[in-house]
Amino acid sequence: MTISRNMLVIFVFLFLDIVTVSMILPWMPSLLETYESEKEWFYILSKKYVQHMGFALGFQEGSTWDRVFIGGLLSSLSSLMQFVSSPVAGALSDYFGRKPILIVLQVSLIIVNVFWSALGKSFLWLLIYRVLCGAARANVGVVSALVGDISSDTLRTKGMAVVGLAYGIGFTVGPPCSVFLLSRWKVHTSTEYLSCTLGSTCLLLNCINLLILIFALPSTLQKGGDIGLLINQAVRLINPAKLFSLSGTTKCPKYEKSLRHLAYFWCGYLCVYCGIEYTVLFLARIRFNFSSSDQGKMFGFIGIIMVLVQGCFIHSFKLGREDKAITWSSCCLILASAIFSFATNIFVFYIGLALYAFASSIFFPSVNGLVSLYTTAEQQGQTLGIFRSLNALARIMGAVLVSTVFWIYGPIITYMSCTILLGLLLIYKEITLEVTKCQSEQTYKDE
Repeated sequence: MTISRNMLVIFVFLFLDIVTVSMILPWMPSLLETYESEKEWFYILSKKYVQHMGFALGFQEGSTWDRVFIGGLLSSLSSLMQFVSSPVAGALSDYFGRKPILIVLQVSLIIVNVFWSALGKSFLWLLIYRVLCGAARANVGVVSALVGDISSDTLRTKGMAVVGLAYGIGFTVGPPCSVFLLSRWKVHTSTEYLSCTLGSTCLLLNCINLLILIFALPSTLQKGGDIGLLINQAVRLINPAKLFSLSGTTKCPKYEKSLRHLAYFWCGYLCVYCGIEYTVLFLARIRFNFSSSDQGKMFGFIGIIMVLVQGCFIHSFKLGREDKAITWSSCCLILASAIFSFATNIFVFYIGLALYAFASSIFFPSVNGLVSLYTTAEQQGQTLGIFRSLNALARIMGAVLVSTVFWIYGPIITYMSCTILLGLLLIYKEITLEVTKCQSEQTYKDE
């Protein structure tokens, strides 16, 4: 099987995986509203605790932003499980190989979707579903390591961009597809109907992905190393203080400092990014009264921009430009956050979404490519798992912190604060990150 065919298989697998993840997104604000209108017991209990917190902070009962905070907690719990599972799955894949671990994670997704499609009318089951799906999201780090296994150094960043392209197309298709499924059938939009329809669709797609893993995905890494040592190293990384200790994972010691600075920047950037990513759904709902259909169109617009940008990125990217790409994508997110703060009409809001999509499409493959270039082949799965864990850690903090600021102060202060923080992080990156390449001096030159 050729490298290009392997990449095609990985692309299809990731595309279907992202479609299943993104299908629920346009429905989250309205889904929480429906739980409230149906007086679902666990949601009402959760809201009462949130309102008690609001009373302690001097709020009036019934804040329109309560759902933002509840949803932020839900997202953070999902990310917490991803934070725990990513380094463990990465270490296991370094020993057992990528394919067996991916199959185990895929089977767990199938089981989760069976339960959600049957029992998802309860907010408690939605919470359980999101938490268990978060644990299975460790598959992204394992797939990224697989891309590193089958790609040469000169093509690795482009390989990571293929991962990003699948991500973009998946987000283009997933949300509008879910809106189509739930609007085509003229049935009352209860939570039971929604969970059954989306859960069954995700179950079907996950079963297809399991077949792809079993029959089409290559096995790229044989058993090796001390499994006990690998697991101990992975478990230590569940401690956030240990995550930034990257000793022994780079191609030579002088790159460890650069990789550590990159990890600090990555975590801080994603903390703000994920907060924006989550709250922009509620911003559109509150400020522009977006319906679930409008949310689906919004995700479709973001996905189309990401696909176009990543298509150009894959075609024209040259090795050695990862740092510049990270800088430009950061600047775009800074502008997007500033626009979200003050946008009062849909046209301006969509300009912010376009900048947000551009930043999303370039930042992630550039960082993953740079990390992969710094890292030894033997430690690649675990190192990319570390960065996936940092991603999850940032999502834990970002969703809670930004949604809390949104809940207390509203969108203007929230997004202006995000703009300032992103600017400071970019300055930190420019000052501290010594851009080094894990190749010879000749490789560094632009082709």
